[in-house]
Amino acid sequence: MNETIFLIEDEIPKEFSSIMKSHPQAKILALNYPAHRSLEKNQIPHELGDKFLTKDDKNAINQTSIHSTINWEKNIGKTLEIENIELTQFIEFELLQYFLPIFRMGYSIVRIIEELKPETVIIKSTLNDFTKKLCDNKINFLSIIKSDQPKLEYDRINIKIDILNRPISFTISRNLFSKLKSTIYKISNLFLNNSYDSKKKSILLLDFNPIQYENLLSELNKIEQNVLLLNQRRPAIWNYESFKIIKKLNVKSINLHDYTNTNHEKLSKSISYLDTQLEKIFQDEEKFKNFFQINSVSLWPSIKKSFSEICRNRLHESTTRIILLKNFFENNNISSILEWAELSQEENEVLTISKQFKIPSLLLQHAMYPTSKIWEPFSRFALTYNYPSKSDIQAIWGDLTQKHAESSGHNPNLRITGSPRHDKFFTYNNKKKSGKILLATTVISNYDTNFSTIDYFIKFNEFVKEVYRVIKKFPDKELIVKPHPVNDSLNDIINVLHEIDPKIKISHTQNLEKLIADCDLVITFNNSTVALESIILDVPVITLQVEEWANDISIVNSGAIMAISEISEIEGGVKKILSDDDYRQKLIHKSREFVNNYMSYQGTASSKISDLISNL
Repeated sequence: MNETIFLIEDEIPKEFSSIMKSHPQAKILALNYPAHRSLEKNQIPHELGDKFLTKDDKNAINQTSIHSTINWEKNIGKTLEIENIELTQFIEFELLQYFLPIFRMGYSIVRIIEELKPETVIIKSTLNDFTKKLCDNKINFLSIIKSDQPKLEYDRINIKIDILNRPISFTISRNLFSKLKSTIYKISNLFLNNSYDSKKKSILLLDFNPIQYENLLSELNKIEQNVLLLNQRRPAIWNYESFKIIKKLNVKSINLHDYTNTNHEKLSKSISYLDTQLEKIFQDEEKFKNFFQINSVSLWPSIKKSFSEICRNRLHESTTRIILLKNFFENNNISSILEWAELSQEENEVLTISKQFKIPSLLLQHAMYPTSKIWEPFSRFALTYNYPSKSDIQAIWGDLTQKHAESSGHNPNLRITGSPRHDKFFTYNNKKKSGKILLATTVISNYDTNFSTIDYFIKFNEFVKEVYRVIKKFPDKELIVKPHPVNDSLNDIINVLHEIDPKIKISHTQNLEKLIADCDLVITFNNSTVALESIILDVPVITLQVEEWANDISIVNSGAIMAISEISEIEGGVKKILSDDDYRQKLIHKSREFVNNYMSYQGTASSKISDLISNL
C-alpha cells in the first residue's frame, strides 16, 4: 500500500513544492504525455499512469470513446437540428479525439487506485470530480484545480512558418486564427480581382493549398468554368508564392461571410433556437451522468463544462455556415465540388448542403492510408475505405489502393486518377545531391489507445534523438528536420528538437520536392506519405516503425523502403544505405517498381482530374 499518490495531468502545479514537503514519500504519476514532459524537465521521479492499463482496458477505452462520440445524442433522447440537418455529425471527427484521452485517463485512475490502494490521493486533472467519487470517503482526497478544460483538436491552431530562413512555430486560439484569416483575405483582395459571373458554371475547391496543387489549378483553369477556392481551415494566400499562383491562374477566393448581410435575421433566429435547444438538453443532468460512466462512476461532473461549451461554440459555427452555404449555393452555379478532407467539420458541412442542391462531389486521395485491420473500428473517423464516403466519387492513386478498397468490402464509385499534388514530383528534374539527410517527423496517432499511451511518445522522441546521434557521426552530412504540418499540441516536437540541439536546422515551408531531391537519405515515421514522395524522386528511405501496425502495409512488404522497428538498428541502417552502393541501388530499383504499381498517371494526374471534373 502507498500512503499517498499524486496524479498529474499536463503541467505540474504551482503548489507542487509545498505539497511535496507535506507528502515527501508520495508516489507521483503522470496521467498524460505533457505531464510526463513537465515532470521530466523538472527532474522529478515519476511513473506513467497509463502503464496500469490492461489490453482489455485499452480496447474498452477505444470502444467506449467511439460509442460516446456517435451515440451521446441518441441516448439522451434529443437531436440538435437546424434546417432539418443534424448538427453533431459535423464534429464527430474531433469529438472522438476529445473523448479518447478523457476515457484513457479515467480508466488509468481506476486501475491506479485499485492496484496501489493509497490512503491519500492528490490530483490535478480534468477528472478531479470523477476521482473524488472513486475515493468515496474511504480514501483521503485533495484536489488541485486544473484551470484548462479539454478542448477539441482544432480549438488551438498550430502555425508553422519560415521567416528569413528561420523556423517559427506557435499556437493561437481558433477565434484569433479566424480573425487573422479574415484580415489576410481582405488584404489580398486589395490586389486581386475576385469578381466573377456567378451565373456561369463554377468548380468549387475546398481548402486546397495553391502551391501543392498548382498543376491542378492550371488544368482546371482550361475548363470554361470559374474556379472558386473556399478555404475555411487555412488561408488560400499566406505568402508571396501562393499569391502569385492565385493571381496568375485567376482563381477566385471565396469568403462565406460575404454572404452574411442578407441573412442577419435568419442567423439570429437560428442561433437563438439552437441555444434554447442546448439549454434544454444540458438541463437533463441524470441522462448525462448515466451515459458517461466508468465502473458505474460518472464522468459528467468533470466534463460538463468543457463538453457543453464545445457543443455550443462549434454548433454555433455549423449553424452559421449552414445558412451561409445555402445562400452561397443559391446564388452560384456550382457544377462540381472537389475536396480531400471530408471528415473535417467545414468540408462535411459543405458536402451535406451541396447534396440538397444535387451537386456532384469528388474526393481526392491525399495520403497513403494505413491498411492494417486494426484501423477498421475507426473507419468512420478516418479515410480507410471501410466506411462510405460522403462524396459521390473517390479519385484514387492507383491499382493497389483500388484493390485494398475492394477487399475491405467498400464499393464506392472509385476512379483511378493518380495524384495531382505529386505531378511536380514526377516532373522534377534537378536531382543533384548536396549531402543532406532529411528527418520528416510525423505525429503519434491519437486514435487506437494501444498505440497512443505515454510510452509511445517517449519511444518516438528516443528515435528522434538516436537519429540525431547517428547522423552526427557523418561529418560530411547535414541533418534537416521537417516537422509534420498538423497540430502538435501533444508531442511538441519543436521543443524536443531544440533540447537536442538549439542549432538543429528545421524547415517548415521549404519547397518539398526540392528539399527531398537534395537529400542522400530521407528518414520518416510509420510510412508517412513523405516516404512515397522520396522514392518518386529516387531518394532512399528509412521509415521508423514506432507503432507495430506500421509494418502491415504494401510499401513495406514490397521492400521499397528500409523499415526499422528497433532503435538499436538505426545506426546500422543508415550506414548500409550511405556506404553500400549495391544495396542502395537495389533499394531504389524496388522503390521504382513500387511507385509504378502504386501511382498511375505519373505527372499527368491533374489533367486526368480535370477531364473527370469536366464530364461530371
